[in-house]
Amino acid sequence: MKDQPDPDTAPRISDEIRKTTCYMCACRCGIDVHLKDGVPVYIDGNRDHPVNRGVLCAKGAAGLKQVLSPARLRAPLRRTGPRGSGEFREISWDEAIEGIARHMKDDRDANFIERNMDGVPVNRWTTTGFLAASATTNETAFLTYKAVRSTGIVAFDNQARV
Repeated sequence: MKDQPDPDTAPRISDEIRKTTCYMCACRCGIDVHLKDGVPVYIDGNRDHPVNRGVLCAKGAAGLKQVLSPARLRAPLRRTGPRGSGEFREISWDEAIEGIARHMKDDRDANFIERNMDGVPVNRWTTTGFLAASATTNETAFLTYKAVRSTGIVAFDNQARV
């Protein structure tokens, strides 16, 4: 029997493991991300995490595809053709943020209501709405709410209710 090979039944798949949190849903399960040369190669449930105790759902296990997919967007896109044409070009984050800010400012300047018909200050911006994400912490939700309301936006809702 000594002439038989001794196979490695548990080969190392990575050279580093990073403990983090899964963001594929609102549960926030603990995950171990296995890295090979700094690149994620496998996701495993964190056995020491109080939420999932090492169990990982299909969504969490597939999270690796979200990072490594060749179809993943890596920069903002601006439509260059008519709606529905599928014509886009990559732009910088600075250009994207400046464009969004310009559209929002133009709309707010044109539609902001400072006072109601009785002259009472109301500071409302009724032509733009904001939809917040449901997979967030209470602290982030509070700050989002405060930031959006500070602009005067009235139409504010959460994805969890949609």
